[in-house]
Amino acid sequence: SRLIVLGGPECSFQNQLFIQEEAVDLVVLGEGEQTFLEIVRTYEAAGNINFCSGALAKVNRQVIDGGERPEIMNLDSLAFPDFSGFQLSRYYFDRTLPVIFNRGCLRHCVFCNTALTWKKCRSRSAQNIFDEMLYQKKNYPDLCRFEVEDSALNINLGELARLCELIHGSDLEITWGGSAIIHPQMTPDILKKMRQAGCSY
Repeated sequence: SRLIVLGGPECSFQNQLFIQEEAVDLVVLGEGEQTFLEIVRTYEAAGNINFCSGALAKVNRQVIDGGERPEIMNLDSLAFPDFSGFQLSRYYFDRTLPVIFNRGCLRHCVFCNTALTWKKCRSRSAQNIFDEMLYQKKNYPDLCRFEVEDSALNINLGELARLCELIHGSDLEITWGGSAIIHPQMTPDILKKMRQAGCSY
């Protein structure tokens, strides 16, 4: 038999709706890397799963709440995404891959669901982001753009400025862009560095 597991931002605030679906066995809450790994390992070893921290599990039509799992504080410890099974040419944004700089946000705007998905604001190091860009470019030589999938790419201005320096000082030819927050320390100097490093919007 197969295990049907749902995850993603919507599962953080609509988990009860999803777990009631007949075909759904588990709903992962918040970050999924550690939770999903535990689900896979438990299911492979035991053939079923009745409880998992960071997830809702349905057992005999009863919902078992595993509670919250602590968030991953060191985002640099995560493996780079593997897109080898994807036919990138079939996606809307051609020769483009997603990348994240941060998780969470400095703001808690009432119209945004980011704070429901991630409780704490954490940033990757510039070196780690740059290494991922090099890694993906090596795997996909035709890659020309990174889409920053954060609520805001300018949460950690120190790491953002450092990333721009790393890109600008290399032979990595890519463009990138994403959403940003109004930040009083977004100086013309930082904006110039971003543009020189390939930030196009």
